[in-house]
Parts: sequence; structure tokens; C-alpha cells
Amino acid sequence: MSGENPALEKKLPGAVLQIMRLRGWVIGACFLLLAVHYSTTPPPPEPTGQETGVWRGVVSTVTARGAMLSGLWVSSPELAANVDRGDSLMVIGYRRGMYITPWSIRMKPAPGLFQRARRALLDRFTRFVPDSLALGISTAVILGSRGRVPVSAARTFQLSGTAHLLALSGMHTGMVAGFILVVSRLLFGRKLAGAIVAVAAVAVFVALTGGRASTIRAGTMAGTLILWAAIHGGRVHLLSVWCIALLPAVIDGSVLFDAGAQMSYGAVLSLILLARTWNGLFGRLLTPFWAGVVVITALAPLSASVYGTVNPAGAVSTVLSVPVMAGVMALGSIAAAGAGSGLLAWLCEKWLWMLGLFTGFAVEVNPNASLTAVWLASVGSLFVVKGLRNFGKRFR
Repeated sequence: MSGENPALEKKLPGAVLQIMRLRGWVIGACFLLLAVHYSTTPPPPEPTGQETGVWRGVVSTVTARGAMLSGLWVSSPELAANVDRGDSLMVIGYRRGMYITPWSIRMKPAPGLFQRARRALLDRFTRFVPDSLALGISTAVILGSRGRVPVSAARTFQLSGTAHLLALSGMHTGMVAGFILVVSRLLFGRKLAGAIVAVAAVAVFVALTGGRASTIRAGTMAGTLILWAAIHGGRVHLLSVWCIALLPAVIDGSVLFDAGAQMSYGAVLSLILLARTWNGLFGRLLTPFWAGVVVITALAPLSASVYGTVNPAGAVSTVLSVPVMAGVMALGSIAAAGAGSGLLAWLCEKWLWMLGLFTGFAVEVNPNASLTAVWLASVGSLFVVKGLRNFGKRFR
């Protein structure tokens, strides 16, 4: 490959370089291993029936309507505003199916350095961002804490086809990684030391945001790309990086039954298969727009199953929302430092107004559709639509 730097290569273990130089047969083996692991790992059973009782566990997900505790949803907007991922709960209440109506809740904050730092950051947002809409949206897109998003605002995101933007994912991690890389290069240049600092900073961000499967995947890919650029400065086998990011799923097959992880891996694979670039000034605008259309179209069935609605205009609303979201992330970070909360509130209000223009296109669907089936069908359809001609060139 062009752009290799032998001096820098000597500073990395040989095993790392071998992984970063994955060849076609290794990639094929990864796909085969993943397929076997996926097909032999049963999905978590969904609880049925009804009962009163006491439930204890660790919170895995928080939304505007409640929190997930050991595979069960605790329906309580008040709880959602005060609990965070990793916290321990004891809930006394009534369960019907997988939903618990709580009567009494006892919470214990999550231990650990990153968990305490995350809660301290959330407290700063609460202190310096008085507007409830701005507080909910900014903490969702920066720290992945969706529990503070007002229910009405969350509904607007859902109907406009942009609910996935409130769930911290690879897009958010990629934006932060890009900013960190720019800062590290300003401080250290294109040296390996700068790349290592950038990778460490991305890892800290992933830990502070709760370490979900989607952010771990994105952080792994971002770190690999940063190191590759520092060592080689040339092209990278994108599918090789994607396979490296699959390691958490290979280690724990249950990750693949998480809707957020399915969207995360499926989005990257759709870009590998269908993304393209255009040259020139117009091309710089068209390329990200096309990428947004590809991801939204490829994941439309899965998104509909998760969020209960499908919006034909979702690709447009998402693409228009990305620069606004970047502004919210930047202003939110500044507001957490004690300045600019008014501008942040204004931007969030205008964002919600813009999304309201797209809600009329939403169509309600059955939220109980099989996530696994529609995900596999959507990814498989990409091969059919794109065709297999010159297929291997898309991974170089």
C-alpha cells in the first residue's frame, strides 16, 4: 500500500499490524463465524403473563418514558429523569408482559470512576441549562442520556423519522472522534503520539457515554482508522475495520439481538455496500447527503420495528438534522461550562419546529415485527440492488 511508514510500523506490535492488514479470506471467515454465532445464539425470551412482585437489577437503557431493568420496562417518566444507565434499582409494582407499573422504587447510583464522572457531567447540564427541551436534547446527543427528553419532544422525533438521533450511536461518536483528531493533530501533528492520544480520548468518551454496543463499535472503528492514518497515511480496507469492530459481537452473541447494535452494524455495512463519493464543491455536499439516504433507506424496516412508525421523508429530515445536531453538541458542551444556554435553547426549539414539518408523513406500524428478520432482509437486499459486479473493489 502507498503511504506506508516503516519507522512508525516498528512502534506497534506485529499482531496489531497483521489485524489491520486483513485479507479477503480472513474477512470471509469473519462473516462465516458471525453467521454461525448469530444463528446459534437464541434471542432473550420475552416475558409473558402478569404478576405483582419485587424486581432488582441494573438499568441498561433509559428513554423518556422509563427505564429497562433486566429485560423489563419500568414505565415512569419521573424515574427516567433521575436514573441513568448502570444504576441499580429495586422496584415494587405490577408487571404485565414486559412492562412494570411501579409502586415504589429504590435507586442506587452506579459505582466506578466513569459512572461518577458521567453523573457529575449530567448534574452540570442540569445546573447550567434551565430550559427542559435544551437539557433533554443536549444530554441525549452528547452523553446518551435520553431520560430527560420531554415526552412530547421524543414523540416529534419519532414521527419525523429522526428518533435514532436521540440514541447515541456511531454518528455521534464519529463526530466527536473527528473533532478529537483535529485537536490532536493541531497539538502533535501527524505523529503516532498524537494518534495514540486521540484514540485514548475517544475511549474515554465511549466510557463516559455508557459504553453501549453502538458506541463501542464506532470507537473501535475510529481508533483503528486513526492509527492506520498515522502509520500508513493511505487507503484502508474499510471492511477489515468493520470486522475488527465485530469482535464484541463475536465474543457475546446476544449483542446482535440489541436493536441499537443491529442499527449500528447495519448502518456501517450499508455504507460499505452503497456509499459513493463525488468530486468538486457540489460533491462535498452531495456525498454526505447520499450517505444519509443510504443508511435511512437500508435500515427503514428495522427503524419501523423499533420506533413503531415509518416516515417516507425520514431520510430528508435526518440529513437536514445532522448539521443542527452538530451545533447542539457544540453549544451543549459550551453550556455545560456555564455559557451559551440561551442560544442552545433557541437552536433546540428551531430544530423541533423543523422536525414538526415532517411529522405529517409518518405512518403507524406494528412495533412487534421481528427485528432479526427485517434486519437480515434489509442487509440482504443491498446485495441484490447493488449487484455483485466489481463487488470486491468496494472494500479497498
